[in-house]
Amino acid sequence: MNDQIIIFGASTYGKKLLKLVEEEYANIVFCDNDKAKWDQVFEGKRVISPNQILNQKNARIIIASQYSGQIAQQLINMGFKKFEVLLLNEIREGRKSSEFLARYNYEGVTDWSIQSNKVCLISRNDSGSSTTALYNNQPDFIKDRFEVYLVKENTRCNDYFYHLLTASVVVTTHGPVACLDGQLLVECWHGFPLKTVGNTVANHQEQKKTRTQWNQLSLMASYSSLYGMAMKLSFDVDETVLRNVGMPRNDWLFLSEGMNNLKKLVGVKSCDTTKVLFAPTFRKSFYGYDEETTTKPWSNVFGFHDYSEEKMEAFLKKYQIELFVKVHPLEEPFWTTVFTNQKHPSQVTLLRDEDFTKNSLDFYEILNAFDMLITDYSSVYFDFLLLDRPLIFTPVDIAEYQQKRGFLLEPYDVWAPGAKVTSQSELMIEMKNLIIGEDHYSKQRDWVKRVVHEKEDEKASLRLWHEIQHIMISR
Repeated sequence: MNDQIIIFGASTYGKKLLKLVEEEYANIVFCDNDKAKWDQVFEGKRVISPNQILNQKNARIIIASQYSGQIAQQLINMGFKKFEVLLLNEIREGRKSSEFLARYNYEGVTDWSIQSNKVCLISRNDSGSSTTALYNNQPDFIKDRFEVYLVKENTRCNDYFYHLLTASVVVTTHGPVACLDGQLLVECWHGFPLKTVGNTVANHQEQKKTRTQWNQLSLMASYSSLYGMAMKLSFDVDETVLRNVGMPRNDWLFLSEGMNNLKKLVGVKSCDTTKVLFAPTFRKSFYGYDEETTTKPWSNVFGFHDYSEEKMEAFLKKYQIELFVKVHPLEEPFWTTVFTNQKHPSQVTLLRDEDFTKNSLDFYEILNAFDMLITDYSSVYFDFLLLDRPLIFTPVDIAEYQQKRGFLLEPYDVWAPGAKVTSQSELMIEMKNLIIGEDHYSKQRDWVKRVVHEKEDEKASLRLWHEIQHIMISR
């Protein structure tokens, strides 16, 4: 195709996008706000300044940057009301560009001023979204005084940038978006950091850029003083913006009808069976490190070398267990293919993100339906501690994982309050022990819970709304 393609962002995101579209389009240039990159060559393509695109009104402009909000406003101010944005989380092997590029058209919008009573909640996915919980749990004092909008980052409907750029307060869950003058940023990070993250990741390539955005925070929800220390270490968060209100998503652990939601989502074979959840950590990253390179087998979701589908099915049937698997949304396509093409026990169900979206449910709205949780290094277990139910850990590649990614909280055995298994036979023994009532880790779970969670109730959303109201009124 001969269309002029302008990729706005000559950096990591832009490089990723170029690889995805260069076979489809020949006429591609980069644009960047960094003067040092102007008239240079990046990945074999020329880099131009923003002023140079003013006379190219018919070109397709694609934003490929973590600063998409600021660039979108810049383009709108320059008279470009149509543009596209790379949806990094939607990139899948074999997908067409239309599936990972979101198109926006704001030709009918004339007023882009910030509205003093407007709150924009950004939700990336349905896997424990505190912004969705905030939206669903708005107290009357918020409804009566403010306009609150929930926008889904993974779908990016056309009003996404309108609400983002005109809100007085923007609340996020995966790091603050670039701040515009007059906006207040609130962060509800999506997990308690067991693993290294941000500054503590040795090969993190975007530290300086992300640090700038984190320094713009007006408020950050926190679990406890330990969590605050972790955030300061990982992202240089100013301790004065931290508030130990708890995480809004955890309100669902106390309030949701988890079993009914699970039935609605996928159905359950019997209310009398033991419901077990396996939720492994995410093992891919866009930034420099890649945990896929460990020797963990990818032929089965547990990563066991001795995995036997027949033995697992017989065990689950004997002890009347239903096993549910929830992988990270970005790994879901891979495991969906595995579950589709390979035989697996009938008692095992893969929980898919699209089913949550279709049923207007969040993953945390079914979390209290499970009798026990199995994980390797996923931080979901820190939140599951609030239910005081058993945990089993599967650190099948812990030595390599520690070397390649590393842990922020160590030693692992202290912070992971449950049996550690590295084979299917060990897993079945520990599951059986818990089913018959042999729980040897209750005291350790309680200790970790008390250190991690300063608040253990269903009022995190309420407390955070009070804090948001305060910063809006006192600004």
